[in-house]
Amino acid sequence: MQKSVLAKPTIRVEKKEHYGNTLYYPVEVNQKIALGILTKGQKTLTESQCKALMQLGFRIDVIQFNPFTK
Repeated sequence: MQKSVLAKPTIRVEKKEHYGNTLYYPVEVNQKIALGILTKGQKTLTESQCKALMQLGFRIDVIQFNPFTK
């Protein structure tokens, strides 16, 4: 019998630097809403929050913010 490999749920975040602080903004709308509820209205995630999500089995895909592409 074969083991099935389950894909980890992925959270895509955009990494931005503001005044020396690194902030992670969720990209997907439904994830923004759910994470906003879990973080009491915060629009961003901290590095420690991302690490906690990874410990819970989520995969974090980080996208570097580039203001010249928008």
